[in-house]
Amino acid sequence: MKRKSLLQYQWKKNRTVFFCGFFYVPTGILAGLLRVYLPKAVLSELETSQTVAHMGMTLLVISVALLLLLLVQTRLEVSISRYGYLLLQEMRGEYAKRLLTANYEEMETQDFRSARDQAKQAIYGERMDGKNITPVNDFMKNLLSALTNIGSVVLYIVMIAQVSPILIPVLLLPPMLIFYLDGKVGVREKKNWDAVADAAQKEAYTRERAGDFTYAKDIRLYNMKPWLLGMYQKYAGIRLGLKKEELLFTGGLAVINNVINYLQIACICGFFLYQAWIGRITISDVVLYFGAAASLTTALLTASQTMVDLRLMGINYQKYADFVDMPESKFDEGETLPSKVEMPGAGHPDSETVTLELQSVSYRFPDADTDLLHNLNLTVKSGERIAVVGLNGAGKTTLMKLLCGLLTPTGGRILLNGVDMSTLPPEKRYEWFSCAFQDIGFLPVSVQENICGYGKADRFKLFDCLENAGIIDKILSLPDSVNTLMEKDINEDAVDFSGGEKQKLALARALYQDRPVLILDEPTAALDPLAEYEMYQRYADFAKDKLSFFVSHRLSSTRFCTRILLLQDGCFAEQGTHEELLKKNGVYAELFRLQSYYYNREKEGTV
Repeated sequence: MKRKSLLQYQWKKNRTVFFCGFFYVPTGILAGLLRVYLPKAVLSELETSQTVAHMGMTLLVISVALLLLLLVQTRLEVSISRYGYLLLQEMRGEYAKRLLTANYEEMETQDFRSARDQAKQAIYGERMDGKNITPVNDFMKNLLSALTNIGSVVLYIVMIAQVSPILIPVLLLPPMLIFYLDGKVGVREKKNWDAVADAAQKEAYTRERAGDFTYAKDIRLYNMKPWLLGMYQKYAGIRLGLKKEELLFTGGLAVINNVINYLQIACICGFFLYQAWIGRITISDVVLYFGAAASLTTALLTASQTMVDLRLMGINYQKYADFVDMPESKFDEGETLPSKVEMPGAGHPDSETVTLELQSVSYRFPDADTDLLHNLNLTVKSGERIAVVGLNGAGKTTLMKLLCGLLTPTGGRILLNGVDMSTLPPEKRYEWFSCAFQDIGFLPVSVQENICGYGKADRFKLFDCLENAGIIDKILSLPDSVNTLMEKDINEDAVDFSGGEKQKLALARALYQDRPVLILDEPTAALDPLAEYEMYQRYADFAKDKLSFFVSHRLSSTRFCTRILLLQDGCFAEQGTHEELLKKNGVYAELFRLQSYYYNREKEGTV
């Protein structure tokens, strides 16, 4: 159920903080009143010529009472802040969970990325332009502060009205005028927001790339430093120019605010001194009422600003809630498909049969004008080895993502054992596929955990997969073997594997999962053609009873496949075995001859 407000969310998550607030507000009001009253009490003792003992006792009682109130208030503030921090951690956990449960497909959309960034700003408190915003965990603290200040304003108005109601407009109008002028600052900031955010984003890009080790070689070898510095200075200059305008505007308003404050203080002082001069009030009363007037003005301004912060927190929370409450998937409940472990012959991979069928499948990226893939029809079964080839940009990787359920067709449907895959929850789709893509990601954990996942691992199967992936010798040469940590950016004791070694580890991971469908999308691109062919041949033997897809730019690496699909212009332009496609003397045959020609010349050293 979608949340309606931050206050309701706080009530749902932790009601104890409201109990703290029940005591915090009156404690704060009384503590403020005692601060105002203390100077009055001292002067009253002098005016009435009380004894030193009486004066000391009066001061002691007020001071002890004030100290106790401040101690209670401080303790309540600590509890409220702690509850706010706990709430923030829970919100960050929900944010992380939403990221992890998001469909791969929706993560590529601009709407998702925009909602994600706005939610991140709400819970981490930093805007794109570098300014800090009040994070939502301070909501209850600010709300209780506003209530305390509003209560104090009401109390001081009642006190001062006893002297003269005429003073009320004098006390209320200046803070309201200042609040209005401060609002103008907010309007001006909002007006410049897009320009500031754009400049800040591009400035951050150049700054981050300058320190990114991935780009360090190219920056130095190709003299990119002048470009990066020039771009940084350009967009930093835009931000500084906008900041200068903002500071000049706010500086002028600050002068106006100070003039208004001093005029108000002068009027109030003059009025109370006049009242004392004509004998209506005593000097101690002057101190009391002037203190009350000053506290009223401060409390009103603070309450006004806090209300603005509360409104912004409510807006930021709604951005967070809109992101977290976004639907996690688009599949239609209705059809169900037994998981592979529920199929006949469960636990025996050789008996797991799979049929994948593409029925008029098309795919168009969001905001694109034309389909990348159009009207694809195909039926494949367990035991088949399918090669997918084509030029760069033909859509090979997109097709693989469609097959394994990462993407959903924008036209047509894909059937898995007769069931439309779009009707299945994502986790049910994924459990049928072992995939190794060219862009590989590993976590900063051990080799074993990256390949086997968390939980108990089958060590014999792990080493068998490492051997089939051609990486076993490297792993056994490491002091900690499969317990070696990865990703040196996080773990100082980790090992940095080369690009080719990471591809082999990714292949080992795909083999270890041992699922009915194997997809290898150019995971051997860092290997030479012969090594790639040998590895693909090894995988074909290992997964001979599975449905396997092999994607490669090197046509010679896929000769062992039972069927080859040539993608061109978004369609299957040609399909058949290697020999059949050569006999057709079409596009595949031409590409194969060209590759063979240059590969042979390279071997002879003439290229």
